[in-house]
Amino acid sequence: MLPAVLTVAATGVSLLFTDPAGDYSLRAFFMVIVWALLVLLLPNAVLALGEVVGWRGLLQREWAH
Repeated sequence: MLPAVLTVAATGVSLLFTDPAGDYSLRAFFMVIVWALLVLLLPNAVLALGEVVGWRGLLQREWAH
């Protein structure tokens, strides 16, 4: 239930601070995609990769015997 509640709450808050008419042009769509890839996806991918490599290195040493 929590993800659904948070989604509805975030949508409500975002509607308070944005223009509902919005900019629905193709340029705006591609800018959102670029923003998502550069600012959201890349840092999370680096952190996730570091976690996977770190745990794999630790567990490989621990289970080697």
